[in-house]
Amino acid sequence: MGKSYVLKIGLSLLSLFASLLLLEGGMRTVGHFLKEKQVLPIIPGYDSDSNYESYYSKKKPSQFTTIVAMGDSFTNGGNLGDLGWKKTYPYLLSKKLEREEKNYAIVNLGLCEDTTLGVYTRLKEYYQKNKNTPKKPAIVSILVGAADIFHVRSDDLPSYQHIDPEALYREVQKDWVFNLRIYKMYRHIKLVLTHKYILSESSEKANLDVVEIMKPYTEEIKRGRPEKAKNILNKTNSKIKAYIKRADGNNEIIDEILSVYTHSIVYPNVNLNHYGEALDHLLEIQKELPGLWDTHSFRYFVNQTFTKQSKHGAQHISSLMQKIESQKPRFNAFKKKFKNRSAYEEAVRVNRLKVWDQIILFAKEKNIKLIIQNYPSDYYEVNQDLQKVITKHGVPFIDNHSQFKMLISKEGRTKYLADDDHATPLGYRMISENVKNKVLDLDK
Repeated sequence: MGKSYVLKIGLSLLSLFASLLLLEGGMRTVGHFLKEKQVLPIIPGYDSDSNYESYYSKKKPSQFTTIVAMGDSFTNGGNLGDLGWKKTYPYLLSKKLEREEKNYAIVNLGLCEDTTLGVYTRLKEYYQKNKNTPKKPAIVSILVGAADIFHVRSDDLPSYQHIDPEALYREVQKDWVFNLRIYKMYRHIKLVLTHKYILSESSEKANLDVVEIMKPYTEEIKRGRPEKAKNILNKTNSKIKAYIKRADGNNEIIDEILSVYTHSIVYPNVNLNHYGEALDHLLEIQKELPGLWDTHSFRYFVNQTFTKQSKHGAQHISSLMQKIESQKPRFNAFKKKFKNRSAYEEAVRVNRLKVWDQIILFAKEKNIKLIIQNYPSDYYEVNQDLQKVITKHGVPFIDNHSQFKMLISKEGRTKYLADDDHATPLGYRMISENVKNKVLDLDK
């Protein structure tokens, strides 16, 4: 009797093992035909904002020319979500160069909210580390400047460590479990279930509720009735307060609620180029929710909408902030900048141009070919300064803004630019095409 049970258990385990083996083989076979060639695997805990990524235009060629892409979230792909690096312009550039049968390594050194000074600092650091390796930069493509208004010094930036993803890949390869397709399927199911059943009672549930109560506001904006939409905010403010009270002091959930609330106001207005109305409505909700000023997203959108409208002056916004008592150093720094807005903006622009002079001098000394891009979005002051740099130094230039502006006038904004002014996946493909053409010109 005992032997019979052992035999049955043994056969069951063998059958289970055979089934898993068959499933693994089937998933690998399907993956072989569907997957894109890539250097980075799915690495648990991988953060593209604290590492750089390398892509190759061919399957790890023995010899290659290194292109370094530097800048802020337009390079990093910070608005692209899960596996966003596969939609960034540097990754798409690697695929386009592969079709040209060129041997390149593309290193994505994009960092969300990086500055012109940050790019200069990291370019020197990267060159020093790689000057005697195949990853020594031959071409550097730069798109930066929009975040200069938030940071003047490079030490304002988050810490950023250079990690070769190939080394990460080898490290993950040591543990064979991580490379099983069954394990990856398990991780995916676990994430879905966690999202659905565990997070639904916390910030995710609150976020969905905020989106729901903002639907009438969005509809009024789409109908071209901003005043009616503004009146709706009086009702939504009370509901937002209720959600905050329900969060019971959980700052993470409160920040999420306020962030979603802010986005729900800005995005429908920005899609219609109504920056004045967006700012007007942001200033309306802060009257009853002064805690908004402590959130990064609110300060960010106040600044972004302010620069593209003429309805509110800097002094008016400054006077509103003077009434807010906050111990948060970032808010107090933001308040100080707005108080002396004109002088501060001028200082930022002067500093930006000086740093560009240093970048170009460094590139010449190290025999690096530079490509400078402007923003596809309406970042007028930054784009004007970049034009000054091009005029002064004669560096190869990509005019993304003119191209996007022409296409948007014909086909609409949402096809090429997202709600937060970043490029859409199609927009990033266009940028990658522009950079590819410039790279091929430089290599002639």
